[in-house]
Amino acid sequence: MNMKFKQILISAAVTLMVFSSGTAYAWLAYSHGQEKDGERSGEKMEEKREKFIKELGLTPEQEEQIKNLRKEKKEKRGELWIKIQAQRLELKEELEKPTTDRARIDSIVAELNVLMAEKLEQRVEGILLMKETLTPEQYGKFKKKIEECKDEARHDGKEKKRGRGLKR
Repeated sequence: MNMKFKQILISAAVTLMVFSSGTAYAWLAYSHGQEKDGERSGEKMEEKREKFIKELGLTPEQEEQIKNLRKEKKEKRGELWIKIQAQRLELKEELEKPTTDRARIDSIVAELNVLMAEKLEQRVEGILLMKETLTPEQYGKFKKKIEECKDEARHDGKEKKRGRGLKR
C-alpha cells in the first residue's frame, strides 16, 4: 500500500471514529449547559444537574470524582480545540494560496489527524472514567438519560451537524 493511500485511509478512519462518538458528544453538551434552545442558563443547568445526580443516586465521593473529571476534561478539551482550530485555519489558508505546497498541506493534515486522534482518545477516556466511577446500574441510567437527551435534540431538529453531507 502506498504512503498516500495509507494517509487517506488513516484520516478517514480517525474522522469516522470521531464523528461516530455521539454519546460522548451528548454528555459534553449536557454537561456544558446547552439548553434546548441553544442558550446557556447556569441556574437551569445546575438544577438539571442536581436532579440528574439525584436520579443516579450518586454518593458524595462520586459527585466529587465526576466534578473533578469534568473540570480536568474541560481544560484539556479547550486546549485541544484551540490547536485543532488553528490547524484548520492554517490548512484553509494554505489551500487558498494561488500556488499550493503539497508537502506543507500533507504536514498540516498529518498534524490534524494526530489532534483528532487525541480528541477521540480523550472522549473514550472520559467514558471509561465514568464507567469506573459509576456502578453498573448508575451507568445504565446515565446512558439512558444521554439517549433521551439525544432523542430530544433530534426531535427538536437542533442536534449539532457533524460535517457537510455526513448523515448519522
